[in-house]
Parts: sequence; C-alpha cells; structure tokens
Amino acid sequence: MADELTITGLSIDDYETRRAAVVAALRAEISAILDVSPEQPTGQLTDILLERVQAVAELLQSIHSAIDPGQATGQSLDAVSSITGTYRADATYGAVTLTVNLDALTTLPAGSIAAVTGDLDNQWVTDVDCTSVGAGNYTVLARASETGPIQALAGTITVIVTPVAGWNSVTNAAAATMGEAEETDAELRLRRELETTLGGSSSVDAIRAALVNLDGMIMCQVLERETWAAGNGMPPHSIEALIWDGAAPVVANADIAEQIFLEKPAGIQAYGSTVVTHADSSGIDHLIGFTRATQVAYEMTYNLLVDPDEYTGSTALAAAIAAWSDANLMIGGVYGYMVYSRYFSLPFQLAAGVLNVDGFNWSVVGNPNVVTDLPVGIREIPTVAAVNITINLV
Repeated sequence: MADELTITGLSIDDYETRRAAVVAALRAEISAILDVSPEQPTGQLTDILLERVQAVAELLQSIHSAIDPGQATGQSLDAVSSITGTYRADATYGAVTLTVNLDALTTLPAGSIAAVTGDLDNQWVTDVDCTSVGAGNYTVLARASETGPIQALAGTITVIVTPVAGWNSVTNAAAATMGEAEETDAELRLRRELETTLGGSSSVDAIRAALVNLDGMIMCQVLERETWAAGNGMPPHSIEALIWDGAAPVVANADIAEQIFLEKPAGIQAYGSTVVTHADSSGIDHLIGFTRATQVAYEMTYNLLVDPDEYTGSTALAAAIAAWSDANLMIGGVYGYMVYSRYFSLPFQLAAGVLNVDGFNWSVVGNPNVVTDLPVGIREIPTVAAVNITINLV
C-alpha cells in the first residue's frame, strides 16, 4: 500500500494497484492458489470492500486538495482564497440608458421590460420609475435581466415586452455596457496568487471604512484597477480614493494619506490628483495619492399645482429637497447619472398638499435646462442647495 502523506502532498493508490496488493496479501496468508476472480465469492467480497476503501481514500484526497489553492475548485477555492482576503468576483448585470417615448403624465414603472429586436430573450429591465410631464422622449436607466456579458448594440433595444398604457416606443442611443460573468476558478486562482505575491491583504472595503471614520469625512469611494492595463483614468494595479469632505475640505491631507498607506496592499500604487509624501515607521518616504471629488452644483425649477390649505410652503419644500440630496447623493451618481424621475417625484414625498407637478427641468448650474437624466462623472459629487431650487405655484 502506497497511501501516504509526503512533502509533495497526499498520494493514494489507484484501484487496480490497491486490489493487486490486497490479493497478494490474501494469497500470502491463506493460499497461493486462492481464487479471487470476480466470479468467485471471495473475489466479489474483496471487490465490495475495496470499492468502499477506495472511495474513502479518494474523499480524503479531495479534502486534502481543497486546502491547496492550486488544486481547490468551486466552494473550496472560495474558502481558501478568503483566508488571504481574495473573494470571487460575482457576475454583474449590464447597464444601458433607454430612450422611451411617453404620453403626457405617464408613469413607466421600475421593472418595465424591453428587448432586442430579433432576440426577445435579450431583455432589459428599467431600474426606476420614469414619469413624463408632457408627451415626448425621456431617458431611463435599465439593466440586463440576466448577469454576464450580454450585448445590445446601439438602436437595437426596440421591442416593448411589458405593455404600459402611454408607453409608445423604446430605443437605446448608445450600446449597452456589458456585465461580467462570474469569475472562473482559473481567474480567481491567478488573482489570489497575484494579490498575495504583491503582499496585499487589505480590501477596498477596509480602505473605505478607514477613511470614512476620519473626523469630518462625509463620503468616500475607492476605485480599484486590478489589471495590467491602464483604464478609468488610472494606471495599472492601482487604487484611487475619492474623497468628499465638503466644498471647503476639513480633513487634513496628511491624515488621509496616512490611512491609505496603513490600509493599502504593499506594491499597489495609491493614485490621485493630490499627492502627499508620507514617511513610514522606518523614515522612508512614500508618495500617496488620492482625489477630492469635484463638486458639481445642480439647479432645478418646479411648477406645482397645490392645495393652498394643505401645502407646507415652497421654502420648506426647497430645504427638504436639499436635505434629501445631502443624504442620498453619492460620488459618481447612480450608475453615473442624476436620475430625473427621482427628483420629479420628490415634491409628492416631501411636502403635503402637492396635487401635481406640471413642469420640472434642471441642469448643472449655469447650463441650459433639460428634461432628462444628467450624467455624473465617476470623480464628481452632485450637490443641490436650496438657493438653487425654484418653485413656481401654478
């Protein structure tokens, strides 16, 4: 029997080798001419017992392999990779901006479905409600109904799958951004090896948590560039902390740099538009970069029909919309947008006595007003101040 644990791993016999060794032992103990052929009871009993022994040996080998990242698969690979802080990347949904034509005062509810012409299984589901003011075209964010790299070229999402009264047509001016398939075992194994080789054990979430805990920090995001190619405005294998501590920054650059240095993996560049020299415990200087998000102020105008006996007042409503924005807006917006329909509906949520929104338009302060979702850059923070909200009663 050659089942043994060596410096190279667990080695077990295959079935035929194991049977030959057992037959040799039986003949040595009982009779040199003992008949253990499969037709004989002795041979049948030997085979039954050996099959169970072989199954247990193979199970032990599988368990032993499961603790080796080079051999583990599936859930076992997930478990052993998590020990060093590497987690399998989940499958993601593709995203697209749909242009929908709606009759006046029509609400296209979240969950409405459109599909690609000629491929009705290629479906895209709206993320938010979209309510029209007048008849015309509106934009609404949607995601693929299934995860993975699902393609939808520009102008191909034209089939309405979920009929909604007042929804007349749909298209996509730009191609959808495809999602990602779940990370394979080979990809996870390679990424884990890379991360441990670089000495990195700190996660993006850990870096973000450390920065958020700084006094005066309002919000931060941490971008990660995992590949060998530059992209998203970042160099290969780098992180970029996006900081928002108000229009007048209150968190010291040195404090931000120190937290990034303490939490980031070794060998990974901390990139950003602000670069601080941080000395480690040995007195060696390191260049630590981060980026303060660019504030983009928005202005908006509402035309409201109200019940004067119940309406709580335009000053209070403007303040409530600004407060809601402070609590809900984030760096990079929602999928890269300020969503029109979310703000269109706010008067109904935040004030009593609002009967109807007869008109709503908005823009970046100083730009022409529009009736559409507004793009937000990944390094931008949208803000809405009460002074930039105009409310007209009609």
